[in-house]
Amino acid sequence: MIWPVRLEDGGKLWYSASVKDITERKQAEEVLRKSEDRFRSLFENAPVGVLLVDPQGNVLEVNPSALQILGSPSAEATRQINMLNFPPLIDAGITADFQQCVQTAQLLSSEHPYTTKWGKSINLNLRFAPLVDTKGDLQLLQILIEDVSARKEAEQALEESQSRFRALFEDSPIAIWEEDFSQVKKHVDSLKQNGVSDFRAYFASHPDEIMKCAMMFNILNVNSAALRMYQAANKEDLIQNTIPVLSVGELEHIHEDLLAIAEGRTSNGWDGGDDTLTGKPIQISLTWSVVPGYEHDYSKVVVTTVDITERKQAEELIRQYTDELELRVEERTVELVQANRAKDEFLANMSHELRTPLNGILGFSETLLEGVRGPLNERQGQALEIIQSSGQHLLGLINDILDVAKIESGKFELQLETLVVNDICNSSLNFIKQMAVKKSISVEYSSRPASSTLIADPKRLKQILVNLLNNAVKFTPEKGRVKLDVLADAETGLMRFSVTDTGIGIAPEDQRKLFQPFVQVDSSLSRQYEGTGLGLMLVKKLVEMHNGSVEMKSEPGNGSCFTFTLPWSEEVQEKHTQSLTDDKEKSMAPGLGSAKRTHTKILLAEDNEANVTAIMDYLEFHGYEVTVAHDGREVFSKAEKMLPDIVLMDIQMPNVNGFEATRRLRSDPRFATVPIIALTAFAMSGDRERCLAAGMNEYLSKPVKLKELQQMIERFLENPLG
Repeated sequence: MIWPVRLEDGGKLWYSASVKDITERKQAEEVLRKSEDRFRSLFENAPVGVLLVDPQGNVLEVNPSALQILGSPSAEATRQINMLNFPPLIDAGITADFQQCVQTAQLLSSEHPYTTKWGKSINLNLRFAPLVDTKGDLQLLQILIEDVSARKEAEQALEESQSRFRALFEDSPIAIWEEDFSQVKKHVDSLKQNGVSDFRAYFASHPDEIMKCAMMFNILNVNSAALRMYQAANKEDLIQNTIPVLSVGELEHIHEDLLAIAEGRTSNGWDGGDDTLTGKPIQISLTWSVVPGYEHDYSKVVVTTVDITERKQAEELIRQYTDELELRVEERTVELVQANRAKDEFLANMSHELRTPLNGILGFSETLLEGVRGPLNERQGQALEIIQSSGQHLLGLINDILDVAKIESGKFELQLETLVVNDICNSSLNFIKQMAVKKSISVEYSSRPASSTLIADPKRLKQILVNLLNNAVKFTPEKGRVKLDVLADAETGLMRFSVTDTGIGIAPEDQRKLFQPFVQVDSSLSRQYEGTGLGLMLVKKLVEMHNGSVEMKSEPGNGSCFTFTLPWSEEVQEKHTQSLTDDKEKSMAPGLGSAKRTHTKILLAEDNEANVTAIMDYLEFHGYEVTVAHDGREVFSKAEKMLPDIVLMDIQMPNVNGFEATRRLRSDPRFATVPIIALTAFAMSGDRERCLAAGMNEYLSKPVKLKELQQMIERFLENPLG
């Protein structure tokens, strides 16, 4: 500081100066300035609203966050509000809080719903902080305001949700338990930290740990349904008595729950037994789930238990009924197997008993017709032809019945081979030719292509065609027409066989009866047409066994058309054409003719005298030497004496059957390659295979056609290997 000084002598004017060190003051001022800057920065940028208000309620300062929260257009507009006399503040109770803080000079917090001067409705959290001077006198109030509307809405929603849960909890018909698994979770986590990784093995070797953990499950609450299920008087009674004693089964379930917790699963469930507080055993289905939001500590878990005692009892009854039913089914199956076996044995025996006399009838008639026992006059020949025809008809019926039985028992097998369709069709047409001629019925046949081949069972294909052609001729009036048409279609891969007639036709209501066993359109005693009703059923079954299908069209008075299709391919056709060329070349080789043989020794093993006489007469007439063995024992002794060129072996013989006799012959090197032909009345499925397995070379079922037998003998004599 400098000031002028005049000395007393009035002389010169002097100046006096004083110097003072104000460094500390300047530093203090700088600190204060910086502090004010920091305060201003914090004030302006604070995420919460800040108001500075004097004790008289005047708003002195307001920060931007407060303006945003209140919806105020400006700080100036906010400063116009007085905390003591602004009606909305008074109504909300904020003024009263302000006055309390002024009076007590103590911190105060409160929350109020509030509608601002500018119409914004919010929930405010307010914190009043008094600012006093060094003397303790109140200078200002700092009011922090925060919009907690979102939190309030969430709390309200949570409260409503909890209210709904409580209502559902109490009113639910399902027993519900609120539990706290946090202690169990902590214990399991501590085991993990101590190196336990395989909890299944750990708990298995430490069963005491399971009991220890069981006591950590904390039940918080139960609903009324749980009280009813466990017959408890009140919640405390049930909660306190739920886990004290655990059975082995319950420990196993808790073991599974502990594994679920160890694996981090937030739910688990099991079915098992439990007891009510009165000791009544019940079966329950228990499921627990961690409440969402509590997955970190499992402190809130909802457990539901359902009484499934009645269901389990019903399941046990069903199991008992099922076991009983299975036992009955097993017993019934045994009975059915025995019945089927008895049926098969009956059919086999009936086949044998019917074929044996037929063999004599047809054998003798064939022998007589060939003049083996001398020439016949016309009437004798006609009579024998009737016998032969009737016998063949009876044989056809027997074969049909046996075929049906074999098909129904699943023992019917096809012998598939490549065949010439023309040969089968012509043979089938020859079968019905005589009957057609008698009725003056014209029979037509066409095949496209003319030399078609097919993979099928030739015997069964002929059986199908003969059945259809026979029906067509039978049901067609005199001077009618029957046509067989065959078409091979490369595009569809099918061969179509159609038998069309101009017969009586079939009414629509009767067509449903077709293809059923033992069913005829006209089954009355006065019916005009004969038949067993098996033919069409066999046709359908045989076609389906060839993977084909049958259909029919018919109209009363306008005839019928039966069509069946079988799988066919051009490749088979081409291979067969080449095979025919090769066979033709081979047939030109010398030495393959059929010169008449003499002194051929045949051993006939047969116990039925009628069959012996018929076969022996026929074969001796044709130049064979025949020796008879009347039972299986004689076969070997006779064979040793005569050393036969061929053996005709009956199967059912006294003492030793044909199978055993064949095996004995084959065991002797002298007879190891002698052709043996089975002649048997057994014609059931598997009989041929049994004969071949026993060592026989071929099989003919009785009644034997003697000419066919002779041809087979010649074939084996030409080539013993067949």
